[in-house]
Amino acid sequence: MLMRNTTRARGFTLIELLVALAVGSLVVLAISSFFLSSYRSLLSTQRGGQLNRDISTIAQLLQQDGRRAGVTLNSLDTFASNVDLTAGSECVAYPYRTDAQGCTVHLSGFKMSSGRLLMLSRNDAVAGCNATKYDWDTNKANLCNACATPGGSGPACANWSTLIDPARDNMNVSWSITRLNSVDYKQPFLSITMTGTSTKDTQISRTASFIVSSPYVPF
Repeated sequence: MLMRNTTRARGFTLIELLVALAVGSLVVLAISSFFLSSYRSLLSTQRGGQLNRDISTIAQLLQQDGRRAGVTLNSLDTFASNVDLTAGSECVAYPYRTDAQGCTVHLSGFKMSSGRLLMLSRNDAVAGCNATKYDWDTNKANLCNACATPGGSGPACANWSTLIDPARDNMNVSWSITRLNSVDYKQPFLSITMTGTSTKDTQISRTASFIVSSPYVPF
């Protein structure tokens, strides 16, 4: 005669299941927190690196272009006020002759306007070429005025293009420009401090200070 086994397998109690669930949740939370922290750190590093690259690129552009400020082979050009720096240090503009015949004067500059960093690139034809003095004091009028529409009409917007747009580049830029009181043509003439801040994380910012030099700037 077969004997029925009345021994039943013992399962987990409700308390044991709740404890196991709590421990598992803590483990998952710890792992999730670790990966989230790592992701945020990586994202912060990437944004900081991008800010460094953007600031370095702008600084290099300013330094390279600024070296040509006041270049001319025309003895008639005094360019006595060839660097136009606004009182609020938001804009700098300057001319230089771009060909040996002196038939073209290039106007270049940089300014902050409506939160954007703009760059000026404009060529003015000079009638009479090197036989004619370029009237910088007249032609620089209104170049440094505010501009809401880069590339639009008028000297404040025409020929100005956008280098940094916060909405496009996820970066806010601010700067301070100081004109140095040098009397030596080979000395630096502008000191610039520029700060870039991520629009995605305002805790991330980078600052660079640099000098713009030109052997052609008279004072």
